[in-house]
Amino acid sequence: MIDLYRQSLITTLIMFCLTAAVIADQWPTWRGPGGDGISLQRGVPVEWSAESNVTWSMPIDTPADSAPIVYDDRVFFNASYDDGKRRVLIAVDRNAGQEIWRLEVPGPAGGKCVNSPVTDGRVVYAAFGAAGVVAIDFDGHQLWHTDLPAVDPRSGKSPSPVLYKDALIVQFQHGDHPAIAAIDKRLGTVMWQRELTDLALADNTSLGSAATPIVIDRDGQPQLITALPGCLAALNPVSGREFWRCGGLGQTITAGPLIGSRTIVGADVSGALIGQRYPGAEAVGSIDDTHRLWRNQQAAAQSGNGVIIAGRVYLLDDAGTLYCLDAETGQRRWTHALSPAGGGDITYIDARLYITNHQGTTYILRAAPTFDLLHTNQLAAGDTTRAAPAFSAGQIFLRTDKRLYCIGVRRR
Repeated sequence: MIDLYRQSLITTLIMFCLTAAVIADQWPTWRGPGGDGISLQRGVPVEWSAESNVTWSMPIDTPADSAPIVYDDRVFFNASYDDGKRRVLIAVDRNAGQEIWRLEVPGPAGGKCVNSPVTDGRVVYAAFGAAGVVAIDFDGHQLWHTDLPAVDPRSGKSPSPVLYKDALIVQFQHGDHPAIAAIDKRLGTVMWQRELTDLALADNTSLGSAATPIVIDRDGQPQLITALPGCLAALNPVSGREFWRCGGLGQTITAGPLIGSRTIVGADVSGALIGQRYPGAEAVGSIDDTHRLWRNQQAAAQSGNGVIIAGRVYLLDDAGTLYCLDAETGQRRWTHALSPAGGGDITYIDARLYITNHQGTTYILRAAPTFDLLHTNQLAAGDTTRAAPAFSAGQIFLRTDKRLYCIGVRRR
């Protein structure tokens, strides 16, 4: 009986590990499975060029703004044409590097699809600003299309949508009424909607926020953490009710909140940074006095997304300087100017930092207390990008202004 119990337990553990590995190998949303730029994947390529270690590349006829997402054998990304007059969701076969289908979403002019879609593995969801939000199955059939009344036709950029259970969270940046809403992913109906002016603390709230929110679990309670003009804020993703606000940010926000094991860090375009302790379920209203740990102006213009690893904050400013800060104090540990220079996002994967800047250069560093550059990988000259890479099952999917690259060999 004991042997049978042990065998059953071992089988269960093996199945759990295999399932966890399969889930970790997906890249279903902007910035990876948790939306925080951190992945548990292993065996990721560390060296490549435009000709070396490239499994395939396919030409793209629109600028590289929307980062790709990957699920099983599909790669998805948004695109815009005619200066934002046409918005398109494109599906690519990850094995062959060929377009499978594209679906165009009509709507008012404006908006260049700089955000990414999100998928639950069966349906892919895309937010196209003034053109609304759509749900499309993996065969390219549109399931629903929802317009939100708070979206202004002048809308440009917008954060990527976020899934939490049956709620599709969509935040809009521009217009006279910047808003955040939850849409029922099954029906396309609005579950709740709030104007950002109810939450943000800065004077000019009409700018909204281009930062993508993150859902975390705190003391068994889901919290939607979002960076807004003037503050970091937390909402209930199911009801939209506000939990808490932590002030100190400026008015222009493009980088999302950074989530660590003990701290949350926010950054604005001016280079102002704030760090706060994780609030428990009891935190309500303004928590500046009780939870904010530090505020400084040590970084230059900050529009890219960083990560928090082992109590260290890694950020790349728009000039191409990499910062390492202490997450508890905000004190600078070191800086290093990367060359060629340029801003970009940081991903932590396979115990390394992957940094792809707008020049198409990817730096790979050890995630260490000191600067430790391992590799510098450059694509073809002039092959620029503003899209973060996606990682899946030992491969990297990197979209540039000219091509979509699949780098490395698939492991499973």
